[in-house]
Amino acid sequence: VELNEKNGGRHQSFVIENEDLVRANTINELQVR
Repeated sequence: VELNEKNGGRHQSFVIENEDLVRANTINELQVR
């Protein structure tokens, strides 16, 4: 997974293993400032 800032220079990338996806919980509401 790679995240990029819109109109910016910051970015972050990380690896998600299948085990992480299997144990993941659903986020019904996400609040971003």
